[in-house]
Amino acid sequence: ERARQALEAVTDAAWDRIGHTHDGAFATLSASAFDGEPEEIRLRLILKALTAFGGQDQAPSLAQAENLVAALASHPFNGQTLAGCRIERDVAEIRVYREPGRQGLPVSEIAPGQSFVWDNRFRVELHFGARQGECTSQPASVRALGADGLALVRLQGDDFRLPARIAWTLPSLWVGPNLAAVPQLGHQSAGFTAQFWWERTLPMPPRQTP
Repeated sequence: ERARQALEAVTDAAWDRIGHTHDGAFATLSASAFDGEPEEIRLRLILKALTAFGGQDQAPSLAQAENLVAALASHPFNGQTLAGCRIERDVAEIRVYREPGRQGLPVSEIAPGQSFVWDNRFRVELHFGARQGECTSQPASVRALGADGLALVRLQGDDFRLPARIAWTLPSLWVGPNLAAVPQLGHQSAGFTAQFWWERTLPMPPRQTP
């Protein structure tokens, strides 16, 4: 237990130096700094990112994570999907972001005053002060922004620099057929908030003994 706590502390300190969560849109790790960490810390850093962004209830298996860390050390690394995430690497950084997958991302109804965790990544809330009954006269729902939502954001002239494949997976509020809010892109209305659930952690998968 003492060893586990020490490793977790070292991992958290390494993340603070070389990692960034970009308000929940995606994770980045400095590629050169990541390569300089011991293998065990690289493994834990990757598991930390996959757990935070993958939308899964369980961490990937230790063997899967070890294979990914080994692949990231090879050149070139052509990208990989694991545990609900897409992992990419270039010269400067490693990127980890939510991958929609074949099943897509959840669609959940929401009412004023309601709060819940969406896709195991964001705590969403619709406040009672939301635009004088707009969200009570029509059904409101939380879903991934998607390509159609991103097109609407661009039509409204909102300025953002996220790649489309990342923006598609962000939580958005829809009132009836209308896009009402995408907090992570600065598109705010209707009293809707989406806070990245970075505090959520899952235990390391158990080590396999021969």
